[in-house]
Amino acid sequence: MPLAYRSSSPITPGTTVTAGDGVAIACSADGFVRLLMQEGSYLDVYAQTGTAIIDNLAVIGVDAPNTTATAKVSVLRRS
Repeated sequence: MPLAYRSSSPITPGTTVTAGDGVAIACSADGFVRLLMQEGSYLDVYAQTGTAIIDNLAVIGVDAPNTTATAKVSVLRRS
């Protein structure tokens, strides 16, 4: 059984956080969220209205100018 998440850090677009073990995306309007990965590449994720958790992603930021969804992203950590 996987360990539970123990903490989260909301990402303010334009700033970076320490990568964690996954992300939570709380979306109020559908569209793409462009996530900044730990090594500098981008991952576009389609987000639908609601909250989704994606495990095993080392995300450090959100590229707001290239995000079309209305969403809040938080990094989740197990330790």
